[in-house]
Amino acid sequence: MRAAPSGEYIDCTEISSFIARHSSGEGKIVHYVTPSGNLRTPEHGGAVVTDYYFHQIYTDGRYAYDPTMSPDPIPLGDYERALRSENQERVIRLDGEKNLQELFKTRKWR
Repeated sequence: MRAAPSGEYIDCTEISSFIARHSSGEGKIVHYVTPSGNLRTPEHGGAVVTDYYFHQIYTDGRYAYDPTMSPDPIPLGDYERALRSENQERVIRLDGEKNLQELFKTRKWR
């Protein structure tokens, strides 16, 4: 995970895709959104919180791999609790690219 791309112009989709390509193939990419479309996402160990329309990570089902939050894997439950604690509204988890595209197209979460 430490070799994942980073920098000011690298976004979560590039990072999670890189990690997925270099994984054992047992995980998946998941997306997080809120009904308002404003997802507050902790970064740098929670020291910074940034607003995004959605956030995308790679998970093996047990750990969240999000180097924007931590250079080390985070237990998935702890990661999702951190997202929920930063957002005053429901945080929705979507598995797979098709579900995300359908959500954006139909805006079903509102």
